[in-house]
Amino acid sequence: APGKIAGLSISAGGAHGRRSSLPPIELPEGAGRDTVRDALEHWFAALGDAGEFSGAVLVACDGEPLFRGAWGLASREWQVPNGVDTRFALGSINKSFTKIAIAQLAEAGKLSLGDTIADHLPDYPDTDVARRVTIRQLVSHTSGLGDIFNERYFASSKLLYREPSDYFPVFAGEPLLFEPGEGRAYSNAGYMVLGAIIAAVSGQSYSEYVEENIFEPAGMTEIGFFARDEIHP
Repeated sequence: APGKIAGLSISAGGAHGRRSSLPPIELPEGAGRDTVRDALEHWFAALGDAGEFSGAVLVACDGEPLFRGAWGLASREWQVPNGVDTRFALGSINKSFTKIAIAQLAEAGKLSLGDTIADHLPDYPDTDVARRVTIRQLVSHTSGLGDIFNERYFASSKLLYREPSDYFPVFAGEPLLFEPGEGRAYSNAGYMVLGAIIAAVSGQSYSEYVEENIFEPAGMTEIGFFARDEIHP
């Protein structure tokens, strides 16, 4: 009540998914690399011209780049085209880095997956939840914490959100979706709490820790954390 949409999602795949309506890539049997490259160029160009694809593509064979290209716009507002070096917002793929950071800190003995929120964030604004929810439950989406994209978030200025803990007022104090460990629900809020724990345990900001301990060792030189209200090349 009062009958609001709880969520929407789009998935492509399977016999009845979006992929089934895409045009086939016509390739003769035993086609060489040049033929494959030309076919891919034609295929993606057609989709890009029709407005059905926007992004960057890399196709490799046996570890060697075979085809690369980009279509569509990186910025619709400024009409900036995508390029093969365009940096895209990762969104929730960033949760993988959060999990790696938690694992690193656990391996270093600076936290345990059985620790509670309160063990590392004594000032967390919901003391009851902080005492009952563990790091393991936050990582596995079994904490009972919900989403950050609620009415409070959409009614507020996005300039307020610079660090994970800045999001706490959006969801802290809201009833849990279920008792910790007794259900599972995808939780952006839980990962904001994990980000704050990483900062508290490491003594660095979340972004500084990830950049120094994940991006740099992995040679990920083109990735980073960029504020949405700033202009970046």
